[in-house]
Amino acid sequence: MSKWNLLLAPIVGFALSPVALAMQDTSAANETTENEDVEKISVTGSQIKGVDLEGAQPLTIIDAEEIANTPADTLSELLKYTAQTRGGTGSFNTSSSGALQADSPVGQAAASLRGLGASSTLTLVNGRRISASSFANNFENFVDINSIPLAAIERVEILANGASATYGADAIAGVINYILKKDYEGAEINLGYGNSEASSSDDKINLNIVAGKNFSNGANLTGYLDYYKRNALYDRDREQTAYSFFPSQQGIYPSFNTPFFDDIDYVEASCPDPLRYDGREGFPTSSFGEYCEYNQNAYLPTYAGLEQVGAGVNLNVPVGTMNWFTEVMVSQTKSTSNSTAAPFSGYAVAYDHPDFPDELKARYDALYADLGFAPDSTLSLWGRFPEGRTLSNTTDAFRVVSGLNGYFGMWDWEAAVSYSQSKSEQRGEAGIINEAQFEAALLGELCADGSTNCSPDEGGLWYNPFGGQTGNDDVLALIEEQVPRNGESTLLGFDYKMSGELFEVTHGMVSAAFGAEFRREEITDRPDPIARGTFENNYDPGVIGFGSTGAEAERDQWALYSEFFIPLLPDVDLQLAGRYDHYDDFGGDFNPKATVRYTATDALIFRASWAESFRAPSLSQVGAEVTLSSFALDCKSEFIGNYCFEGDVENTFLSKIFGNDDLEAETSTSYNAGFAWSYSDDATLTFDYWNFEHDNIVGIDGEFLLRRSINDPSLRYCGELPATITEGIGFEECENGVGVITSRLAGDVHLQLQNLGIQETDGFDITYTHYFDLADAGSLRWTFDATHVLNFDRQKSVESEVERLAGDWRYPDTLLSSRLSWSGDAWFGGLSAQYTSGYKDNIEGLNSDELERLGIRAGREIPSWTKVNANLGYEVNRDLTLRLVIENLFDREAPTAYGTGANVDHYNHDTMGRYFRVSATYRF
Repeated sequence: MSKWNLLLAPIVGFALSPVALAMQDTSAANETTENEDVEKISVTGSQIKGVDLEGAQPLTIIDAEEIANTPADTLSELLKYTAQTRGGTGSFNTSSSGALQADSPVGQAAASLRGLGASSTLTLVNGRRISASSFANNFENFVDINSIPLAAIERVEILANGASATYGADAIAGVINYILKKDYEGAEINLGYGNSEASSSDDKINLNIVAGKNFSNGANLTGYLDYYKRNALYDRDREQTAYSFFPSQQGIYPSFNTPFFDDIDYVEASCPDPLRYDGREGFPTSSFGEYCEYNQNAYLPTYAGLEQVGAGVNLNVPVGTMNWFTEVMVSQTKSTSNSTAAPFSGYAVAYDHPDFPDELKARYDALYADLGFAPDSTLSLWGRFPEGRTLSNTTDAFRVVSGLNGYFGMWDWEAAVSYSQSKSEQRGEAGIINEAQFEAALLGELCADGSTNCSPDEGGLWYNPFGGQTGNDDVLALIEEQVPRNGESTLLGFDYKMSGELFEVTHGMVSAAFGAEFRREEITDRPDPIARGTFENNYDPGVIGFGSTGAEAERDQWALYSEFFIPLLPDVDLQLAGRYDHYDDFGGDFNPKATVRYTATDALIFRASWAESFRAPSLSQVGAEVTLSSFALDCKSEFIGNYCFEGDVENTFLSKIFGNDDLEAETSTSYNAGFAWSYSDDATLTFDYWNFEHDNIVGIDGEFLLRRSINDPSLRYCGELPATITEGIGFEECENGVGVITSRLAGDVHLQLQNLGIQETDGFDITYTHYFDLADAGSLRWTFDATHVLNFDRQKSVESEVERLAGDWRYPDTLLSSRLSWSGDAWFGGLSAQYTSGYKDNIEGLNSDELERLGIRAGREIPSWTKVNANLGYEVNRDLTLRLVIENLFDREAPTAYGTGANVDHYNHDTMGRYFRVSATYRF
């Protein structure tokens, strides 16, 4: 039995033992003390129970009614309606998943507050942590919220300010706390179906069951089961995104050239006329010659298909004067996602290949004759495989918590043990090609058993790169790889906390909370060796256009914290919190937080807070293997003549990124100040200014390294970089054994994760709620929620230019939501609108000819976008409720974005179009 099984067995036994107690449905109820008659509720933002903290901090709550009246079927879909999690690329979902190294893990999603990144946002379930995904997103650990069933959620609480002193050092941007359903009596079944009005099949189906029972001894058992399935939406399914503005010049019909004259490319005449750029009018050649165009959008998913099954139970059982509680949650998500077909560049194909087209052979024979050379034995080819790269991923998540809570005098206490696990299994379904076998098959040297030592005259198999690469099924069956990747992430935790009253002062009672936590985290990510870059293979994976980064790390962490509520004056109170976190592999740090509330009148509250945070390097950062990547260099004047050609706008460099076990912590300071004003019994207005300063951010900066190398010869290496070097650049030319800067880089760039980055953002939130009594016509509620970013400045390193992100590409500075909800006797409904302000398009790299072709100007802005949703419901009787939700009621097309090959910025807009969802809830 493994060590985890040994640990898990008593936890599960401890967790499930209350079931037996609950089933003892005795007629005699346990005696209760006066303190137990009313349950003390803890609200996200404070560990102190029973104290009136209303309005002390800006807390956003999405309740069950709001969830039911949105089109959302998953948490990632739900949070796209919340301003604090929108804007930028911090939050991600399946629209960014795919088979490439830079894509997010297939089928997974994460939420980020204020655009500061998912690793800076602490995700809690019922106030406790759960294990992170075993697959990182660009070295960033995150909790996969797609593994949490929406049917289990009673409400979502979002505290979008620094919460490290209260919940953990890594809550730099705040906390999202998912509260599970409990104390449910009865049963209900919900069935939902959704589809767009487009001709594509965009089906979404959802079925969930919630049931609960109260027992006479005071126990309650609540269970839920949720099933959700969504078909994939592809870019090709919408006219707006069907054809990329920037198709690739490497296509399924490759370009060919001689090994010595690589600026004379020929393409086959069989390439379809509309795709063949061979010098005809309207079809100009590139700087390298002819090519056959490739439309990436024909292969890319807008949203990957997703299937999710989740179940769980929550159990509370009185045991004497205590309560024994248990939470169990399991889920499985399956998803498949695609990327473009893998490109191949410069591979040799035999000049006497049996499938060589006669017309192309004749052209090359004539070219060699004109040059006065005998034909070489091979040609070089540039192109893509005919089938896109496809990955599938299955993630199994498990969480169990069991503990006791009760009272010790006037003090409330709780102790619990928790265990959670996330296991992912990824497989290549198509388009992942073994490089050595492909090279052999181009020369007729691939053997029938997959080995590469045959010859064309002795049964060697040929791969046919001509004529659209048809007829290769048997060879592809040999050279395609599944590249399995298996990851596991676990978290074992123990916690104890208590809260109560300390002593009385002039203006009231001083209350406090104290707690201690311990957790052990482990992450392993094991890709197939053929897809990994290692020292042994000079960090060059054995498959084409695909790679995975392995990781393995573990960590023990413990923390002590305290929090105090102090009434300073009759109308002024102070919350002070402090927390010390210690990591066995890193060290420790203390983080404080102070919150002040001034109750000017019964209707007007002023509030302010200040907090410090730190985030230890994540396990995926300290335990990462080498990642193959690339970066684009802006060709500023200092780089012309060394890293850029004259006239270049940008240049792209291949890179290898190394992990670093000497990283320091990221640090942050946050401030916020505002007020809440209920100027009538029916209306409340809130305003809050917020500011975050986030320093020492872990990352890489290729431009920083290239700039340093101009004056530092120790960073320049002659030829290919040694595999052991984690920072440096390889050069083609040398003097005295040192690489000499020229306009061509022979090797690649080695970068190491370092504490380089700085980011600062500030802005304000406004909310307004107004209730209207319509007498016999029912009641009306209007809510308004706005977030405006004043500044969002980011530096990749201290020597880099400051990026002014607010209002720049993918960072809209204003996000608005407004909702009008009406409720009558049996009917109810509402209208809502979401506004995303305009922002700069990402077109700085386009030259004047490209701008003219697209019909746009430099400095173009993506227009603002408003999407209106509607819902209507009818309570047929006490047991049956019907709902209709229409998303994008007016079928508004997403704004065009020229800064992405998809033609639309899928982070901030969507191309689903008008979408209908019908659902029925039956209670029994």
